Parts: sequence; C-alpha cells; structure tokens
Amino acid sequence: MLMLPASHRAVETFLHDILALTGASGGVIRAKSPTGGEIGLVAAAGLTEAAIHHEAINPICGVCAETLASDCVTTNSENCPIARGELAGSASTSSHPWPVAVPIDYHGQSVGVLTLFFPTPPTTNNWMPLLRPLGLLLGLALENLRLEQEQAQLWAMRLQHLLAAELHDGLAQRLTYARMTVNLLQQLLRFIPTPSDDAEPHVTIRTKMGELDQSLKAAQQEVRSLIQQFGSNHPSSQPDWEGLFRDFQSACPQTRLQVTLNPAQLSNDPLRCEQLYRIVQEALHNIRKHADARHVAITLERTAGGLQLTICDDGKGFIANEPASASFGLKLMKERVALLNGTLTIDSSPGEGTTVQVTLPFVHSGGQP
Repeated sequence: MLMLPASHRAVETFLHDILALTGASGGVIRAKSPTGGEIGLVAAAGLTEAAIHHEAINPICGVCAETLASDCVTTNSENCPIARGELAGSASTSSHPWPVAVPIDYHGQSVGVLTLFFPTPPTTNNWMPLLRPLGLLLGLALENLRLEQEQAQLWAMRLQHLLAAELHDGLAQRLTYARMTVNLLQQLLRFIPTPSDDAEPHVTIRTKMGELDQSLKAAQQEVRSLIQQFGSNHPSSQPDWEGLFRDFQSACPQTRLQVTLNPAQLSNDPLRCEQLYRIVQEALHNIRKHADARHVAITLERTAGGLQLTICDDGKGFIANEPASASFGLKLMKERVALLNGTLTIDSSPGEGTTVQVTLPFVHSGGQP
C-alpha cells in the first residue's frame, strides 16, 4: 500500500485504538497494493519482531485468506502460524493467541484484512457487532490516504516537469553556447601563428581548451540525463532499474557490476521503491565520477528487522567523517533515508573503497523485543 511514514503512523494509531476497544493483545492490518494485487503489511502492534517479519515477507494464509475469500469475519486458529505458536513469543500476552480476521472493504470490494489476536477465544461481546463497521471505516481511511498520496505524487511529477523545462531552457542552452564558443576559439587558435622562439604557451592553451571542452561536454550530458529523468512521464512508482544499471555499465565498461536486487521485493511499497532507486542512482553517479572502481556490488535483502540495501565498491574511497566529504548528493541520500525512518551508514577510507548501507525498518509499532 503506497503510504508515507506519517500515514502509516495514522493507521497504527487507529490500530492501537481498536486494540484498546476490543482488549486484543495484538493486531495486524494488511492491504492490497494500489493495483489491487499483492497483499502487504501496513501496520502491526503487540507482536514480536519474529511475528512481524513473518507477516511482512509471507503471503496471506489461513484465517486471512479465508476472510478475503468469504468477505466475512473469521475466527479460526488452525491455519495461522502465529496462533499455532510456530513463532516464538508471537504476541505480547500469550504464545498461542486466537485470531479474529475482519475484512477491510471499500465500495463493496475487499481491499485488506484486519487481524486481531486474543489470549483466549473471544466470546460474544458488545464490541463484536462493531467489527464489520470498523472494517468499512478502515477501508475508507486507507482509500483517503491513498488518494492524498496520489495527489502528492502528481504534484511532485509536475514539479519535476517544470524543473526539466527550466534546465532545458536555461542551463542546457548555456552549456551548448559555451561549447560552441570553445570550439570557435579552438578554430581561431589554428590561424594564430605559433611563436618560433617558444611554442609551449600555444600548446598549453590548446590543451586547456580541449580539457575545458571535455568538461563542458560531461556537464552537458549530465544535464541531459537530468532533463530525461525529470521530464519522464513514467510514474515515479515504476523506476527503470535495468536502464539505470545498463547506463552505468555503458559509462564504466571497465567496472564489474554485480546486482542482487529484485524490484518485486518493493512492489507493494512504491514510495520505498522510488527512494531506494534514487539512492542507488546517486551512489552509482558518485562511483562513476570519483571512485575509479573495478568492482561494484549492490544487494537488497530482507532481514529480521526490515530491509537492508548495501552498495559496495573497491574504488579510491575518501575520509567519510570529514565535513568536506558531505557533498550535496550525500546529504540528499540522508534526507531520503530519513523520509523512510531508516538509517544510513557510510564506511570509507582512502584507498579502501566505500560501502553505503541503508537499513529500513518494517512499518509497525508496539513491537516486542
């Protein structure tokens, strides 16, 4: 479900209110992706890290699947690994909680499941008739959050297109003019007689003019890449991973690029997918410009606590803790990681390469140690 961290927190607050109302020891909210496909974890409370990890990486099974299929409130512990006690300490108050699964509906369509866990099978209580209305209210809340974020994405795309237009009409044209001027000066130098007594200044000027033209050419290519990136009509939730790696390999044919990253791991969270893509893009940009690396390894893997992205190169490296090393690109990477409530570590030293590691937690609250 495409949700910003602030939106996740709003859903988690709602979940805590439900737990307080019903007396459940724990709960999970899972919702379908915006395309109506895979079910993914949105919020959890009162569960251990092991249980949350299970909910995050495994498809729905047992009581949740039965609820989605029947569109009815279901209470059945036989097909629930958490309820069967297969995960150590699955809930905060009991190792064998009893699940109650509630369909989350929006406009007559199932969009997710709310699962509550109880220490003992719940009997008829005053709150039982409220479960279906709670599912409908959750469905409305999730849809409203999705629409808000969709609108925010549209605004972000419009701003990107405006930036692309500004780059094209401003900086790109100025760079083109600068290159034309340099080429004209190079042509004029050919008609200026070389002093017979000392040709060195003449040669130096020509060399510097050639270096200047190459620098302007590289800057021109970078601006064109930015224009293409910002002016793309593709949704930001569908980054072109293959194109990113292909472009890097084309620019650095001497560097071996090893990638262990499956974009399907992020299919249910377009926001994380977009931000991680930009982080990898910035890291590869820095490697291409500064590292002179022979080998680059990129790995994205799920851990017990969440997601971990590692980008490692064997290039020149730098002194990571020096203020001068805090480039705009690295600051931007830190901001992207902070947006996802994650942590960023950079391990580097001269001649020893660089390792960039991003750790993102599963989106949940109230987890037990």
